[in-house]
Amino acid sequence: MVLLGAATGGAVTALVGGMWLPPGPAGVLASVGAALCGVFTADAQAALTERRRRTGGAAPSVRGGRRRPQRVREPADAIAFGVHPAAARSGAYGTAGRLPDFVRRDRFEDLVRRVRAGGFVLVVGESTAGKSRLAFEAMRAAVPAHVVLQARPDDDLASLAAEAARYPRCVVWFDELDQFLRVGGLTVTMVETMLSGRHRHVVLLASMRSKEYDRYSARQRDVADAASWRAGRDVLLRASEPLELERLWTADEVARARSAGFDPRVRAAARGADQFGVAELLAAGPELTKDWRHAWQPGSHPRGAALVAAAVDCRRMGLHRPVGSALLARLHEEYLAARGGSVPRPETFAEALAWATSPVQGASSLLLPGAASGDGGYLAFDYLIDLPWLPAIPGNSWSILLATVTTT
Repeated sequence: MVLLGAATGGAVTALVGGMWLPPGPAGVLASVGAALCGVFTADAQAALTERRRRTGGAAPSVRGGRRRPQRVREPADAIAFGVHPAAARSGAYGTAGRLPDFVRRDRFEDLVRRVRAGGFVLVVGESTAGKSRLAFEAMRAAVPAHVVLQARPDDDLASLAAEAARYPRCVVWFDELDQFLRVGGLTVTMVETMLSGRHRHVVLLASMRSKEYDRYSARQRDVADAASWRAGRDVLLRASEPLELERLWTADEVARARSAGFDPRVRAAARGADQFGVAELLAAGPELTKDWRHAWQPGSHPRGAALVAAAVDCRRMGLHRPVGSALLARLHEEYLAARGGSVPRPETFAEALAWATSPVQGASSLLLPGAASGDGGYLAFDYLIDLPWLPAIPGNSWSILLATVTTT
């Protein structure tokens, strides 16, 4: 796809340029916006073929060939399914130490019923609301004997659909469904292929951020790229009414989290539930945000903060894949210059990357490395791209990203 966010951003860029900029810069910005609505949309398909972050122990995904199917009840790494890790507690190590106890949410039984009923089930909510964890636990409770296939954006989705159709009892997992909603991506035909057939029970279990889901509403028809909007909307219309999960926890949910038998990390997060959601605290979202804002201070990590700003804006422009260090090196200079360039005494590029990719107490990091080895790129932590105080994206960032994507 070119992600719908990029197309929408292109249209808005052209409009804003015409309204508030002088004729010269406005013309350049309008050209960039127009190009983003057209060329960038066609080229994101190629861009998305770069492999995303690989995590050991992930559920099977379609890469060609056959392998023994994994059952839902079998030991699985929830983090590999998109669940955000938490700070490792004292005495714990490995994957188990990074996954906190599950607190039953008020919508848990509702989601379990939907999964047992089968069909296309969608969970929508803000970043770090706990969507993936809720879906993961509901899947394990509802259909433990089903085969589970984990979809990835760079999969051959037609092959995935054909494989899913082979199993009479199957769950197909789509984390961040918007990454699959593109021209040439998941289609209504593929959805019907996976769900059709007598005496079969199939669940397409998907999660999606609220902002991305809203991009496919009817009011976005005239501001989005028409082909991308229609392709995504047609697929979403095949899903049942989405289950909406709130970021802030209810009083009953917080009370369960404060129960003496729960993980001490969960109990500690519940104490801050009057301002933040328990799940976002466990994922260290507010802590990471504070680190990013403070990093701009002289003598701290201003270059690292600029790298994070560049990676965040890549996702805000619709590029939801790891961004190579060479592109980040080009993009971040404008953000650093806006904060004084060399005046705040920025650290070296290597030091900046090391700081930005360092997890907070074993939880998430500001930048997530895209591959286990080599320059697999870096992806901004999704909590950051929904922050309400983010400034407008610099016009030059659109230009650089457009030029890079259309030439790769």
